[in-house]
Amino acid sequence: MCPNKDLSWRKLNIPEYDEAKRLQKYDCRRCVLEEGILFIPALLKVVSSNPIILCVDLVQQVCTTLNAPESLGFEDRGNINFQLWRGKPALSFVSEEKLNVWILEDYKKQKWAETMLIPLPFLEEEPNLKKMIPNIYQGDEEDLLVYPHSRRGYPIGYHIYKVNSKVLGYDSTPPPTRVVATFVSVKGMRPKE
Repeated sequence: MCPNKDLSWRKLNIPEYDEAKRLQKYDCRRCVLEEGILFIPALLKVVSSNPIILCVDLVQQVCTTLNAPESLGFEDRGNINFQLWRGKPALSFVSEEKLNVWILEDYKKQKWAETMLIPLPFLEEEPNLKKMIPNIYQGDEEDLLVYPHSRRGYPIGYHIYKVNSKVLGYDSTPPPTRVVATFVSVKGMRPKE
């Protein structure tokens, strides 16, 4: 949705998104909005095709596609998270007690950095976290991996792993994070003339 001249809402015409939706191969829960580009992973349900990420430029109101890293196997696609790593879009998943992170280095050149591996030594002591993909936060002094903890479906706290100091802690409140951008807050978004 984007604003009309009279500030009512209108639907953006994005054929690539409509096709991905028809094929049911996208996952809107994992969208990332960065610098006016909405990244929508289309990683699921398609075995034969190379996984892609739809990139909707909200300012220019156009859509392009971005190829996911070639080494991303089909078995990894269902257990992958799409989020920001130090302000850049990144794909992450856990394998063999390591967090694997692919960072999008250059959006225009479709360049992904080499896979970064972060050991998670605490998983032996915390087996309930093995199947979870942590949320990544950039703290003031170091990167944090955050695992939400719930009981009977209600959030009660967070396991927080400090990457540099290799310390796992527990807190009842989430770490501070940046304000999530909304469609209204994207600079340059313009109404239809």
